[in-house]
Amino acid sequence: MLALAFLLGGWVVYNELCKRISPNMDRDGLLSIAVAVMMVVVAYLSTQMFTGRAAFLLTGAVMATAMSANVFSGLFPASAAWLKP
Repeated sequence: MLALAFLLGGWVVYNELCKRISPNMDRDGLLSIAVAVMMVVVAYLSTQMFTGRAAFLLTGAVMATAMSANVFSGLFPASAAWLKP
């Protein structure tokens, strides 16, 4: 259950970082730094709560979940609206 909370929390934080720091991708360098810091925090917290292999699998899963959820919630709807005649 804690792992699911990590996944959901990671996506929520990633989504808010994207919306607040660089909604139009004009400050993508700053966003990259913020996401890197977020992933360092996730890695640190997961190594404190889980065993070695599980911690790093969870860190990768948080990153993958956040980015793929961002595609489904942000990019697909935007491209669908753009493609409509």
